[in-house]
Amino acid sequence: MKTSGSSPADSNHRQFATTQWSLVAAMGADDVARSRAALEELCTRYWYPLYAWLRRSGSAHADAEDLVQSFLLDLIAHRRIEVADPERGRFRSFLLASLKNFRANQFRGKQAIKRGGGVLHLSLDFSTAAQNWEQEPSHDLTPDHLFDRKWALQLIERSLQQLEAASVARGRGELFRLIKPVLIGGESELGYQAVADQRKMSLGAVKVAVHRWREQLREIIREEIRQTVAEEAEIEVELEYLFRVLTE
Repeated sequence: MKTSGSSPADSNHRQFATTQWSLVAAMGADDVARSRAALEELCTRYWYPLYAWLRRSGSAHADAEDLVQSFLLDLIAHRRIEVADPERGRFRSFLLASLKNFRANQFRGKQAIKRGGGVLHLSLDFSTAAQNWEQEPSHDLTPDHLFDRKWALQLIERSLQQLEAASVARGRGELFRLIKPVLIGGESELGYQAVADQRKMSLGAVKVAVHRWREQLREIIREEIRQTVAEEAEIEVELEYLFRVLTE
């Protein structure tokens, strides 16, 4: 219930405090199980963009692996995550700035935690990261832009996974898997027709399905973004920016 002293701004702040930032806050909780679960979720979502930033910044695979693991462990081991403030802006920006500070401190000989140091250990598949990095196309993106690009790609992949799971639950999983390449590949009359022929649907019905799934995907992406920004007004700005970095 809204108190007499509350305002729309207060209500908006509470809304965002219960999304992605609550996951961040949980990392500093005294409840070990809760902290561990929050850390694992954070790592699963964001470790590869951090790894990619380090590689683009000149770190070798082994060094990037150690830095990412040490950085993520440091966030919870020294409760640095508690300085995170949703009102400071995008979680994406907070996380990258924190990594830069951590890396700079290591270079100055202030390494706070080493992998296997007895606090926690993260089960991250860095062998896959190395393979993915070797397959990266050549480009001139700065480390910061590459971080944003990987962030955007993973956000879209998570959103697609959510949409596919919902489609399977509705008994439309097979159609979704056929339409998925068209869904993320732009308009394609040839692609539409191929799906229509395989499913014995009209071309119009396929186009309607694609349109509806695209609308649903956009809403899921917006919700993902909502969990990483501080204000409602930032959602569209962040959405436009992340889609723009995918075309660079």
